[in-house]
Formats: sequence, structure tokens, C-alpha cells
Amino acid sequence: YIYSYARYKLLDKIIEIEGKGGKVVYCDTDSIIFYGLKSDDVTEIGSDLGCWEIQYNNKQAAIYRPKVYA
Repeated sequence: YIYSYARYKLLDKIIEIEGKGGKVVYCDTDSIIFYGLKSDDVTEIGSDLGCWEIQYNNKQAAIYRPKVYA
């Protein structure tokens, strides 16, 4: 149940980002890399349990393969 709920939350956030005009370029089990939106435009961002956290706010990223990015 936990894994399916996590996938649901991940897909829900991807749909939100793309629905607001953002572009998702990569996702993992607990992260999404996207561009085209400010972090203020995405809901549920914060430091509380269950919220998404902005870890990097870069203008460039390199994604080589799953779990290998800079």
C-alpha cells in the first residue's frame, strides 16, 4: 500500500506541474526534476512531513541515466 500511495503522490505532482505549464524531465521514487515553473507555483512545498522540498534551484542540469545526475 505504501509504494502505491507514493506512486500516486508522484504522479499527482507530475500532473499538477505539467497542468500549470511546467515540463517534467526526470522523476525518481521521491523526486521530480522540472522546469518552466517557479517553486511558488507548485503546492505542498515545505519542511513539514509529507511535503515536497526544493533541494536545488539550478538553471542547468545533466541527467546521464537513472540515479545519475548533476
